[in-house]
Amino acid sequence: MNRASASASDVPIQCFRDLVHVAGDWRRLELEAGSPFSTHAWATAWSDNLGEDCEFRVLRFADSDGHALALVPLCLEISHGVRLLRFVGHGPADELGPVCAPAKREQIASRLLSELAEWDDWDVFLAERLAGNGWSDLLGGRTLRREPSPELAIETTDWDEFLNARSSNFRQQVRKFERRLVRDHGLRFRLADDPERLDRDMTSLFELHDARWGARTTAFPQSLKPFHRELAALALEQGFLRLVFAELEGRPAAVWYGFRLGGADWFYQQGRDPAWAR
Repeated sequence: MNRASASASDVPIQCFRDLVHVAGDWRRLELEAGSPFSTHAWATAWSDNLGEDCEFRVLRFADSDGHALALVPLCLEISHGVRLLRFVGHGPADELGPVCAPAKREQIASRLLSELAEWDDWDVFLAERLAGNGWSDLLGGRTLRREPSPELAIETTDWDEFLNARSSNFRQQVRKFERRLVRDHGLRFRLADDPERLDRDMTSLFELHDARWGARTTAFPQSLKPFHRELAALALEQGFLRLVFAELEGRPAAVWYGFRLGGADWFYQQGRDPAWAR
């Protein structure tokens, strides 16, 4: 920790230069944030594999009793002579921002701006991949680009109940093709839950993704594979990894890579063997 300064509410804001000293607060607050990209696991894997040229500045915002309200994980980078402040985890993350409950973002934004105004060693705060619920407006910056992040609400966790709410044609198609794959090719679904096998499973993910998308994909370049391997191991250990395979004739034919956190399943990537396209 390098210093503490007075915030807009006269409660000290602590600034840490590493991810270790705030790990306990982070693990608690990430459950309130409910996003895999706000987890300590994501930040740790990113720091270990992609953050070697960064100076970390993790801001801890507290209430009047000193209890952590939020963490804002930042890093200082120099690019073409410009001193950039960015969120830890940028690049592979789909959604970034403060690690706190969404309802607290407005309060944190005001205090963050007051804190950053006191720093004189940065030129641009590049706040990427912010959640689309007003956080960017709260910071008062200039929006460069917006991208959709679709959500699908599913009211049940029972597969038969879900199918019964669909059209008869949809039900028939799903059940017919599944029965045929089970009968002719031994279809089975497997959740990757074995730490000893996880590295091989991640290799299968990369291979199936490349097989489906070929040269068009930029999701898993060689530089990002170590990050995803470490992230998957941490996420499996902490119980929020969802790496699911559809296996045919005893071999992976398709894969779904994502996370389960905050009452939602977060899709990240997928892949499949084109030989089974029909």
